[in-house]
Amino acid sequence: MLKIFLKDKIIMISLSSAILIFIISILILSLNISPGGNNFVVHYKALGGIDLFGSRGDVYYPIFAGAIILIINVFLGILFWSRIRKLSYLAIASLPVLEIIILITCFNLAYINR
Repeated sequence: MLKIFLKDKIIMISLSSAILIFIISILILSLNISPGGNNFVVHYKALGGIDLFGSRGDVYYPIFAGAIILIINVFLGILFWSRIRKLSYLAIASLPVLEIIILITCFNLAYINR
């Protein structure tokens, strides 16, 4: 069943683009966040400014959230594939959009903490 699931064109395009965007997000944070800092900006509001500082590990929380979203949606896509195919397509096709939101968050974190 997994072979048939991965042979579907919509599934492969959505899944591969989501994984590529996820890898780009990891690279953006890894290359732009310096290892030698103590306080990093973790949350920023446009009107109020910086409101939350954290360690280097705290900056990677969006990456962890993106990985969890990716794993859960792929699991749901596989689970729903044989029963409700449209719901499976929805779970997998939403992945690139969700990963783009994570990518934008990573761009902002890298820009603020440079």
